[in-house]
Amino acid sequence: MLTLSELAKIGEEFPKEIERMTRCLKDAGRVALESEVAFAWARYSDSVCAKWLSLPADDETLTNTLVTYLPAADPVPRGALCIALRDAGDNTGSLLVELPSVLVTRLGWKTGNRLSIDEDPQGGLILRRL
Repeated sequence: MLTLSELAKIGEEFPKEIERMTRCLKDAGRVALESEVAFAWARYSDSVCAKWLSLPADDETLTNTLVTYLPAADPVPRGALCIALRDAGDNTGSLLVELPSVLVTRLGWKTGNRLSIDEDPQGGLILRRL
């Protein structure tokens, strides 16, 4: 399995490819994080003993391949957001929360914003951008 730093390197090395794959999935009604898209194509490439294959010219073929190799998603209720915590990879035990870019844009968040999480009296969580 690829580490977060390896996925980040793939994103830096193949930004146009990642963008195209993400767009193809979005056009097909699938939302995936850039790291998931990179992971899916890396898995496909690895299945034919390659490090990173060139993308097919046909968007439909590309989309079908990506859907096959995307990580399985647990079904969630419509309108719900399922987010996985990932190890930061810095040996500190810190975790990363990777939010879909669509959500970040809709919330008006930018790189460097901080998130405050408080508990209300009923035990619910209150999230605020700082």
